[in-house]
Amino acid sequence: TASMTWLPFGDAPLTTECGTTTFLDLQADPLGRLHVLSAGGWLCPDAVDYAWWDGAAWQAYPSLTGDPRQLAHNATGRPAMAWWNQTSDHRRIFAVARSAGELPDRVSEHRVLEPWSSGWGESPALDEDPLHDGGGEDLSLASSDGYGFHSFCAAWTENVSGDPMVQEHDLYVKCYDGLTEHFIPLGDQALVSLDHRARSPHLLHVGSALWLAYLARESDGPDWRWHVRVVRWLPDSEAWELVGTGLEDAFTSDSEDPHLLVHEGRVFLSFVELTENAGPRVHIKKP
Repeated sequence: TASMTWLPFGDAPLTTECGTTTFLDLQADPLGRLHVLSAGGWLCPDAVDYAWWDGAAWQAYPSLTGDPRQLAHNATGRPAMAWWNQTSDHRRIFAVARSAGELPDRVSEHRVLEPWSSGWGESPALDEDPLHDGGGEDLSLASSDGYGFHSFCAAWTENVSGDPMVQEHDLYVKCYDGLTEHFIPLGDQALVSLDHRARSPHLLHVGSALWLAYLARESDGPDWRWHVRVVRWLPDSEAWELVGTGLEDAFTSDSEDPHLLVHEGRVFLSFVELTENAGPRVHIKKP
């Protein structure tokens, strides 16, 4: 109601050294605790910040960079957060893209991070051959209960142009293999997209299948548009399977922010279509 009062968690808002925030994600873990992940830039070296609510106050693991709450600096694109339930321990997992090395040879690495009581652990780089930092490289994580292959997977993009103003991104997916303790491709290769035309991935487990929604660059001749594409990897598959086509109302539209959700066994897709004449439209669709 209009008379309802919103109460803050904690004594004060969470702070960041960054002047702008370009990404914010609030989630509840399987035990009901709140977690907030954010990313931003300006007045800071492009940072990813994290905190969690223990029931009385906001907590943060020791910083990886020396700044409060910081998981990474010199970061790029959207980070990701997920929980992996192995024998009900609900492990907290994060994925970040960050710059490594010194100019002019600095590259962009994509890594999975996990907090332990003794500090932070991190995976080897997901990239088989890290490229020059091109900016705008997004990540997504998907997890399901258990130890089986496909139960924890990561998707990420790499800007092959090395120029943040040029949208030439490849899309990759790998899943964690408990035998080797590395992330490995589902099939022969991790690459999902073709011709450097993919961005904004979102991964989701649906039963024993792995679904992936992303933006693909498509052409009808002279013009190129960002359209939503949905694919899935079924058990014992050898390739990604396309799930439907023509999600936009008009080919001349660009789309943004595809997101998958499973509810009561059904899959739902949301995205924003930027039409030429009617402005933005928020779509909720189901297969």
